[in-house]
Amino acid sequence: AQLVEKVLDVFNDDTLGTVVAQRADTDSVHLLKMKEDLEVARLNEANLRMEIEQMRLKYDAADSLKLAKQGYELMDKKRNILIRELMNLIEEAKTIQSEIDATFTEAYQALQQANIEVGIHSVQEIAKAIPAEDSVRIKTRSIMGTEIPLVSCEEEKKVPYYGFYNSSESVDAARESFLKVKELTVRLSMVENSAYRLAMNIRKTQKRANALKNITIPSYTILV
Repeated sequence: AQLVEKVLDVFNDDTLGTVVAQRADTDSVHLLKMKEDLEVARLNEANLRMEIEQMRLKYDAADSLKLAKQGYELMDKKRNILIRELMNLIEEAKTIQSEIDATFTEAYQALQQANIEVGIHSVQEIAKAIPAEDSVRIKTRSIMGTEIPLVSCEEEKKVPYYGFYNSSESVDAARESFLKVKELTVRLSMVENSAYRLAMNIRKTQKRANALKNITIPSYTILV
């Protein structure tokens, strides 16, 4: 009977050790499985964050693409308006220049006739009696963000600054012609300056429109 008990004790000790070993192995497997699951969860979280960031960038790119297209349309409209204004100014400058050329011809012909009739010295003395011009005024107006000068001068009084004794009709004609030349020159300076400023603004607008069309819009289109 004692032998049987001892044998049973031996078997019982081995079984307990086996059970303990099996439990240890099971815990290790569970721990390893938990580590693997945790690593997978971390990877999934990183992928999720990456997808959210990509979605956010895609949304921002779509919004930026929409704004870029609207900006290009506005730039294109602005450019067309400025070009039309520039063409009108160029035509006006041509007309004024033609008038100035014709008026200058008449003025110098009248001046030559006055020099013949009253003498060069008398004409020079008459010219000294005319006061210096100080009535020119400059203001500005805006065309699509471009500051355009508005030049004006007071109308010259018709009363001459010289007497009739040492003058002639040709002197009066020369004076009237040169007054007209002055008015046309003021207009021409305003138109030419305005045309130059519009041309510079058109150039800037063209560069911005090209940048939007060829760089900004294609780059956002790829992201979308």
